[in-house]
Amino acid sequence: MELEYCEHISQTEVVQVLKKNELKPHLKRTWCIGKLDSRFLVRMEQILELYAMSYEPFYPVVCFDERACFLIGDEALALAERFDFHFTAKSASWLNMIEIEFSALARQCLHCRILTIAQLERGILALVEERSSKHIKIDWQFSIQSARSELNSHYAAVHLDNIKFSES
Repeated sequence: MELEYCEHISQTEVVQVLKKNELKPHLKRTWCIGKLDSRFLVRMEQILELYAMSYEPFYPVVCFDERACFLIGDEALALAERFDFHFTAKSASWLNMIEIEFSALARQCLHCRILTIAQLERGILALVEERSSKHIKIDWQFSIQSARSELNSHYAAVHLDNIKFSES
């Protein structure tokens, strides 16, 4: 295959190339809510309960994304003893505050062509510094009550007695 510079390309040709390669640059993947079964609702409420807790300096809530690394032996055991892990339900990354921060990072920092790792580091550090200096934080407003109200049809599908939450 030979690549060459093109002086002019028609809109029809662009559409043909995009269609041929199944490219859809006008679409952006976003989060979606998965299957709202009893397991999902329980995990969602556990996460919402954590977010509603008042700040405790000696027992902070720490959000982190899954990592492709594993701890083995004493180190893993020591961490497991120090932390209570609560997992976000499948297809519910929108409940994970760190995912919201990653989304802000992607929108504000990763939206342009980045040529080097150094440029990437500078951009990320500048954004983190800016958000920190402006005291930007997540104003979490989705509570257990609002979940039970807004997602009531799913609660009722799990158990009919849950219909009472629609009135709260």
